[in-house]
Amino acid sequence: MKLKTLLVTILVLIFVKYSDQAVKFLNCVILINPFKIRVNKVEETHNEYMLDFKHSLRITQNFTSYISFNLTLLVKLDSMYFYYSIFLPNSNGKMVPFSKRTGMNLCNFFKDQKRKTKLLQSFFKNNNSSSKRVMESCPVEPGFYFIKDYNVVERLMPYAITEIKIVIVAEIKTKIKGEMVNLGTLKIHYEVEALEIVNIE
Repeated sequence: MKLKTLLVTILVLIFVKYSDQAVKFLNCVILINPFKIRVNKVEETHNEYMLDFKHSLRITQNFTSYISFNLTLLVKLDSMYFYYSIFLPNSNGKMVPFSKRTGMNLCNFFKDQKRKTKLLQSFFKNNNSSSKRVMESCPVEPGFYFIKDYNVVERLMPYAITEIKIVIVAEIKTKIKGEMVNLGTLKIHYEVEALEIVNIE
């Protein structure tokens, strides 16, 4: 199947809102023409006056990438905001924004138990990161928070349908005296590659 035909088929499925069929179709494509997603690099910056942040990247032999975070919050946070954006290469290979920067007020989610549970379940769905202590309420008290071995490629696999580079930028901010203050930024560089198929004779 040509790539153009494949993409048109996927768009038609999405357009008619047959999400289940679309996912099944994508899974079939992955089995027929498998890809791997590799994390090439992880970059981070953080506000050293407000927190201490460390991360590590672990890649297994089957190309699964796990990130672990250790965060020590030094101050109390009355508000917390999460933003993310996705970058893809243009025709010249330059990484440009693929979609509008999206954000949410995490404290509003934390106030609603149902929405908070749904958000956390979505974030950790089918992920093996059972060892964690994350922020779940506001205000956020100073202390130690961590996530161990979070699979950062699993949720992208259904969309690995062609070789491409992807950059995802995640930001955490707080508001102090009406001004937004950056707490930390995490930039993950992905690359989708076709698996090498070895013929056994």
